[in-house]
Amino acid sequence: MNRNQRYFIECSYLGSEYFGWQKQPRQLSVQETIEDAFTTILGKQIDITGCGRTDTGVHAKGYVAHFNFDGDFPPHFNNRINKFLP
Repeated sequence: MNRNQRYFIECSYLGSEYFGWQKQPRQLSVQETIEDAFTTILGKQIDITGCGRTDTGVHAKGYVAHFNFDGDFPPHFNNRINKFLP
């Protein structure tokens, strides 16, 4: 049995198609897009907390976020997650 552990991610994104980082009702956000990809690959609901917020259309480089996960990562996780993200 694994313990719940906290993992940090660093990402960059082009925000042109998004309504900012933070999840919003009926709007596409970077946070929601990443959470959906992680949830799909890891098979458990993943909730990500970002280091801040960005406005609609803002790009980011070196953005840091974290999530908790108590399972095992599948082989080649990094390559797989990048294929799920636009």
